[in-house]
Amino acid sequence: MKSKYFKFLIIALAVAVIVPQVALASWWNPMSWGWLNRIFHFQQTEQKQEQIIKQDAKKETPADQTASWKTYTNTKYGFEFKYPSTWIVDENETKSHVNIWSSEKEKQDAINAIIPIYSEFTVNYQDTISFNGFAKGLLGRDVSGVKDFVSSYEGFGSYAEINIAGQKAYAVISVANRAVYTVYIELNGEVYVLSTEDLSKGGSNPKNPRLDINIKNIISTFKFTNNQSVVGGDKDAHGCIGSAGYTWCEAKQKCLRSWEEPCSVIKTEILINAPVLLSNIDLVNKHIDAKTRSDNKAIRIVVSGSTKFTSTCRPQMSNLGGFYDLNKGWDGPGWFFHVNGVLSDDGTIIFADEISCIAQ
Repeated sequence: MKSKYFKFLIIALAVAVIVPQVALASWWNPMSWGWLNRIFHFQQTEQKQEQIIKQDAKKETPADQTASWKTYTNTKYGFEFKYPSTWIVDENETKSHVNIWSSEKEKQDAINAIIPIYSEFTVNYQDTISFNGFAKGLLGRDVSGVKDFVSSYEGFGSYAEINIAGQKAYAVISVANRAVYTVYIELNGEVYVLSTEDLSKGGSNPKNPRLDINIKNIISTFKFTNNQSVVGGDKDAHGCIGSAGYTWCEAKQKCLRSWEEPCSVIKTEILINAPVLLSNIDLVNKHIDAKTRSDNKAIRIVVSGSTKFTSTCRPQMSNLGGFYDLNKGWDGPGWFFHVNGVLSDDGTIIFADEISCIAQ
């Protein structure tokens, strides 16, 4: 009997010792099923990873949304950009100001508008003299460059340094009447101004504006061409830069651009039709496009910091902004505008010394 219990005890001890050893060996023994299962599992994981990599490689690169767009190239001032093929490009005579419209209707509505309608996208070229004059008109002092201007003008909520076409640029959002996103690029003494409407409702960030996707793509395709490098490299015997629009004026003994300053000094006085369409009053570039009362001839009135504004009409006007407000709230009809100043050589521009509103 004792022998029988003794054998049972021996068998129980053997099971208690051997079974854990076998289990452990099945994990570490290269010939065990556990090792083979781990190898099989690893191979399955590796195969899945390879399949994922192959699937990712087969995924097509997102299509270029601008691939079918047209390209606008400005050979005079050396820049280009792409724009939707159905949109319209409108440039001024000197090619220094380019508007992009989404349709002909938008363009015509802007021409006929009583309140200002702006194009979807605008590029404006200014040389150093023009830009400094523009900045001085807003700040009342000379500026040392674009950064000095954007960091000083109170009409901008804030500014951000960004990169456009490989060049340092300054982005701002004006906060006066509507959110206008503007990028200033200063290059080789010239300033390129890109502007459009920001879609944000207050608190806009110029570093991350909310723009229409088409506008974002237009800006992303903006670049300078090789022709840009030759602007300013064609000085004549008097040192006038023809590619920038300057010619020698014998009467004044200096280089000038005829659309900014006449060569001859012809003092004149004109009457212009009233009211003036608000879309024809450019508060940024400080000029007014109007018609003469005598022969309904188109004429541009250029305003400077020294232009005097006087009025017997209501409301009163003391500057170009007041001129805008007066036309906005026009209740004539016996009122008219009187302008005196210097007429350009071709008779299309008057550089205003004084603008008066007279109520009959």
